Amino acid sequence: MSTVAVIIIIIVVLVALALLYSAMRRRQAEAHLEDRRQVASAHRQEADQREREAQEAQAAADAHAEHARDVDPDTDTTERREPPRQ
Repeated sequence: MSTVAVIIIIIVVLVALALLYSAMRRRQAEAHLEDRRQVASAHRQEADQREREAQEAQAAADAHAEHARDVDPDTDTTERREPPRQ
């Protein structure tokens, strides 16, 4: 085999290895990104659930305050809650 043929074979093998490595890294990056998407989705669901629970608790507190005003109109039931976080 001539020297030129050996060099060409070596170059082709190196290029093939580089392409395989690049494809492997891309798959790893995509898998990592998909994992992060799943975690973000779980966090969004948890945040939505907590928001619903907070709204329900606020509605219950408002109902209790309304009831307190109905029972004793002289009672101070001004709201002392913090503004909602954004």
